[in-house]
Amino acid sequence: MESNKNLNKICHINTNQGEDTFVGIRMQEGEIRVCFPLGYRLEKADKGIRRDILHLLKVLKRFSNVISEKDWTLNNYELVEGFPYIAYQKIILNYLDYGYYFEKEVNYKVSKRGKINWNKTIKTQSPVVIDNQIGYFNFCVKNVDFTKENIITYIHEFCVYESIYRLGWLYNISLPQKPRLKFEKNLFLNALQEKLRVTFDDNTKQLIKSMIEIISCLNSDGNANRNFGYGTSRFEYIWERLIDYVYGISAKADYFPKTSWTLNNGNKKINSPLEPDTIMLFNDNVYILDAKYYKYGTTGVLSHLPETASISKQITYGEYVERNKEGIKEIFNAFIMPYDKESTLFGENFNVKVIGEAIADWKSDCKKYERVVGVLLDIKDIMFKYNRGNKDVIENLASCIENQINNQ
Repeated sequence: MESNKNLNKICHINTNQGEDTFVGIRMQEGEIRVCFPLGYRLEKADKGIRRDILHLLKVLKRFSNVISEKDWTLNNYELVEGFPYIAYQKIILNYLDYGYYFEKEVNYKVSKRGKINWNKTIKTQSPVVIDNQIGYFNFCVKNVDFTKENIITYIHEFCVYESIYRLGWLYNISLPQKPRLKFEKNLFLNALQEKLRVTFDDNTKQLIKSMIEIISCLNSDGNANRNFGYGTSRFEYIWERLIDYVYGISAKADYFPKTSWTLNNGNKKINSPLEPDTIMLFNDNVYILDAKYYKYGTTGVLSHLPETASISKQITYGEYVERNKEGIKEIFNAFIMPYDKESTLFGENFNVKVIGEAIADWKSDCKKYERVVGVLLDIKDIMFKYNRGNKDVIENLASCIENQINNQ
């Protein structure tokens, strides 16, 4: 795949409508496509676009791992059919840093200079006596050769070529020399598995595992699937985890409303609790955040805002916290949605923008958590700055939410 690919032409910002929901990198019938999430602001020059793509893949990798740890169904979030992106990336970065893999061959030779192995010297060399002192004219010294004529080196050459063929355009590097050894899947895998078995160096083990992953994804003739993807069609779950990571506390189980059944026959059933997406704490206040990967921030269409069920749930969370948590000054509720701050739709260039609030007509609105604030976050900004527990970032969001409630 050519390294001078026009990156702007292969990139797409999805609309989250119909089938246009995939976020990540995919190839269909040999054509590459990079899909960004709703509201993402793509750079114009190739250098900036390349950074955007690499960071998108970094975010997907980072938060897909969080999802899998939470026992989500992996198929909903990560498509890695015949495309071992992480392995390709590791091979390329390792090659850029160290070049091709060479085996070390350690042997010993007789010499007057070098790192002396005294055990071998004493056993194999004849000593001489000079002035009643025993010495040696020759020594057994350690000799290390780096050999290029090794099957692991040949396999590494193949994997480097394959990785750069697939992803070299992303790093702006050209194809290296073609591999010297013809592809034989079983031979390659057996050699790598044996090498892995006797390897104890962690970096070498990681390199071998990446090679195994690449070889395993190829057909017996060495060709990869022409249709592959690395990403997700359910970016809303990545959005939830991203917001929770940046703004939330990790120990939030105490904020989950719980219900149960007690039957007349004595049986009891504990139901699964409601789980708010994010609990943010600041200055003894609680902010209950619901991350909504909704289209309103890119369309301005009212029907793309959260509806009654979501609003009611937020109010329930607020009531639960009020009744069950002590030492809290005030409770606030907010929906967090993505947008592009440089879009002309809302006329202001802020990373955090408040758009209004939602209320329930069966509530008096006298309690602050009964007014659920609508907040737009610049999706590119938060994807590039997802630091956990940043006080300034948390304070900024808290101030925006409070200002909406206190000044209206």
